[in-house]
Amino acid sequence: MQNNLKKPLTYEQQLEHLIVDKKLNVKNRDNALLILKHNNYYRLSGYMIDFLDKDDIFFKNITFEKIFNIYTIDKEMRSILFALINDIEVYFKTQIANYFTLKYGPLGHRDPNNFMKYEETINLLKVCNDIKERNRSSLIVKHHFKKYDGCVPLWAMVELMSLGNISKFYSIMKTTDKKAVCKLGFKNLTYKQLESFYHSIVYFRNECCHYKRLYDIDHTIIPKEYRSNEINLEGIDYKRTYSFIVILLLLNPNKKLGEKTIYSLKKLVNKNRNIDFCDKYGFQKEWFSNLFAINGYCISNENPS
Repeated sequence: MQNNLKKPLTYEQQLEHLIVDKKLNVKNRDNALLILKHNNYYRLSGYMIDFLDKDDIFFKNITFEKIFNIYTIDKEMRSILFALINDIEVYFKTQIANYFTLKYGPLGHRDPNNFMKYEETINLLKVCNDIKERNRSSLIVKHHFKKYDGCVPLWAMVELMSLGNISKFYSIMKTTDKKAVCKLGFKNLTYKQLESFYHSIVYFRNECCHYKRLYDIDHTIIPKEYRSNEINLEGIDYKRTYSFIVILLLLNPNKKLGEKTIYSLKKLVNKNRNIDFCDKYGFQKEWFSNLFAINGYCISNENPS
C-alpha cells in the first residue's frame, strides 16, 4: 500500500514541481522557497485546487504569489475572529454555570435527572471525569481534590471544558432550562436558535483551529437562518464564511471588541481589493455598517469595555 504513495520531496523539489510539472508562474523563487519552508506544501495545496485545469496544470494567469496571498487573507481572518470566539465562549459558560448551579446546586451536573437525554448525559459525565483526570495537575483540580475530595463544582468545571463540551451540555439540558438560560443572558432569539448558533460556532472554531480554508467554500455545518426587522440580514448565504461572522457578532458580549473586529476586517478588505469578498466569503455589499448594527444584538448583559 505504501508503494502507491507519492515520494516525499525536498523544499527545492516542491518548488520545481510547481514550476516545471504544473506550470505555475513564480515571480520570486527565493521568497517562494522560504514560504514553502514555513508553510506545509499540503496546506497550501488546498488553495491551489481552484486554479488547476482538468490536466492538473495551473491556469496561465495564476501565480504562486496570488495563491499565497489568498492563504494569508484566510490566516489573518482567523486571527481576527479568534478573540471574538474566546469571549463568546466565556460568556456562554458563565450563563450556564450560574443558572444551573443556582437551580441544581454546585454538583447538579452529575445527576442525570437534571437533564433531558439520559444516555447522552451519562456520556457527558464520562467526559467530565476524563477532563478532571487529564487536568489533575491544574490548580483548579488540585484545590478541589485537596479541599473537597475531588468534587469539582460546575462553575469550576466549565473552565476545563471545551466550547464543544459546553455546547453539548446546553443541548441536553431540559427545555425549560434552555429557555431560562436564553432569557437570562440573551435577547432577540429563541433557545433553538441559540443552540444552533453555538453548535455552528463549535464547528467554525474547529475549522479555524485546524487552519481549514475559509475562502470560497460552502461550510458543511451551517447555523439556522436568522431574521429580524431591525437589522439588515438580506442576502446572507448561511453556507458561506460571512454568515459565521454575523453569528459571532450577534452573540458578542463585548461591544468594544466587536467594533475592533469590524475595523480589522475593513483593514483586511481594503488592503486586498483584488479579492471580491462578497463573492469569495459571502460578504453583504453594505457589510461594514450592517456588522455594526449586528454587534451584540442578541446579548442581554452587554459589556461595553
